[in-house]
Amino acid sequence: MIKPFRGWVSFLFGMSDTISRRHYLYWGVGLTALSLVGELGLGLVITDPDLLFNPVTRVLTDDRGSLDLLYHLLDWGGLSWSFLLLLFWGIPFMWVGATMSVRRAADAGISPWWGLLFLVPYVRVALMLLLCFLPSSPNPQWHHPAPSGTLPLSVLFRLLMVLTFVGVLLVVTSVLILKTYGLLLFVAIPFMMGLLVGLYANQHAKIGVWVTLWLGFVLMAMIHLVLWMVAFEGLLCLSMSFPLCVVLGGIGSLLGRVMARTTHRHHMGAIVMGVAYPFLALSDAHVLTHRDVVMSQVTIAASPAQVWPHVVQFPDLPPPQEWPFKSGIAYPLRARIVGEGVGAIRYCEFSTGPFVEPITVWDQPRRLAFNVTQQPAPMTEWSLYQHVTPPHLDGYFRSVRGEFRLVPLPNGSTRLEGRTWIELDIHPGWYWQWYARWLIHRIHMQVLTHIKHTTEQGVSDPA
Repeated sequence: MIKPFRGWVSFLFGMSDTISRRHYLYWGVGLTALSLVGELGLGLVITDPDLLFNPVTRVLTDDRGSLDLLYHLLDWGGLSWSFLLLLFWGIPFMWVGATMSVRRAADAGISPWWGLLFLVPYVRVALMLLLCFLPSSPNPQWHHPAPSGTLPLSVLFRLLMVLTFVGVLLVVTSVLILKTYGLLLFVAIPFMMGLLVGLYANQHAKIGVWVTLWLGFVLMAMIHLVLWMVAFEGLLCLSMSFPLCVVLGGIGSLLGRVMARTTHRHHMGAIVMGVAYPFLALSDAHVLTHRDVVMSQVTIAASPAQVWPHVVQFPDLPPPQEWPFKSGIAYPLRARIVGEGVGAIRYCEFSTGPFVEPITVWDQPRRLAFNVTQQPAPMTEWSLYQHVTPPHLDGYFRSVRGEFRLVPLPNGSTRLEGRTWIELDIHPGWYWQWYARWLIHRIHMQVLTHIKHTTEQGVSDPA
């Protein structure tokens, strides 16, 4: 059993042999079905039809926005670990699909580089259909050169510098010209940069796997450092994007290492990337907004009637002690209200400015709900310069409405629940929502804990 199992693992995840169209068809259909069934199964567990997704859209665009259901499955204290599950679930399918397409293209007698179009939304389906029909070539485009020697540090340094410049240029183009913080920026560019450093570093020298991965890591670090030094981005957001970019850059560098050892026509790589770029930009324009709701709660030793006044408005909060707020994340200061009942305006003041919240439900003392019509920047960025205002601080992450529910408990206490509905136009949403949920939960707890202490202090000391 061990040898056959190892053989299949090598066949699926390795890169030593080409793949016939028969095996490509069987395994492609089987693995696609396995991926979809697994994700749909989670939706059925939740039994919420709004959380299910369209399998056709999922295959075409690779949009996992509907997998918000995982946040409901794995939401522990506002900190959802589902992004890790998605990462470990999705990467094997991405690797196998891309490498099998590369080897199938080589088997068909065309450049293996065309197989990388598997990673491009919309294009992947046309590519897979084409590769299922192309017959095997008597002269597959698959070679096994054996480079020897070492790469001089001066050459390696120049390679990293050039690719850093290219990476920064692509990032600036994506943000300022295409005006998108999406799959192109956070997925395609790190992967392509990793692919290029792995390719050119291994083209004429014998470099191991770990050194190749290290080069991918260094390149991602250099790109992030330059973006910070030129004041294009702040340190806080760059540190959030870095883990995802490192993972994708590492995968790209490994694939680049393989391509360097299996094909000589490296100019085709530039052509394929040029073809893929507009499709990646197009896919970003059609990715759905990610929507989510975050709920936090505390138990207060007081009745709902006693808690209600402190929910409607509350005095100054003490200075926050948690590191996210000290690092620049906006935090609540106080809340005040103008008027009473539906139509009143509540102002929740944060360190970066006020949230303007028209009241939509005034069910005293059970429920207070409101829309958010104006909101400040979600953070103050760390930078070498006095003012850094990256575009993503303006409207890409939005709180659209919120509410407080006061639930009476049998012992006379109150369970105070706070909910915030959010929208996110930064992709991949399953990754960025992890940060959003975690930070919103921290903000919730700042407010709810303050209301709890203020209420209980007033109950124990009515004077």
